[in-house]
Amino acid sequence: FGGKKLLILGGDYVGPEYQKQLPSHNLQVTWKSGFENLGHVGESLKNFDLIVIILRQISHTLLRETVAAAEKQNAKLFYSKKRGISGLLSELKTFFQV
Repeated sequence: FGGKKLLILGGDYVGPEYQKQLPSHNLQVTWKSGFENLGHVGESLKNFDLIVIILRQISHTLLRETVAAAEKQNAKLFYSKKRGISGLLSELKTFFQV
């Protein structure tokens, strides 16, 4: 994946594993719970190559907050129906055409 920098929001059941396992696939990962607010991360969405929203386990408030901030900063959003590591990797391979 060439060191792509991802912000992953949601998928709390698996969340911490994203930061442990995805770097071995040459991804830089920041993960936030789907039930927190964006906080200071919301100010720098454009610094990520992709904002991944795990559609399972994310609050509607965080989703609205993220979409608005991403539009304002021209950040790329990707909505994932998968939350497991292998499913997410498969979707990312398709997205990045790797």
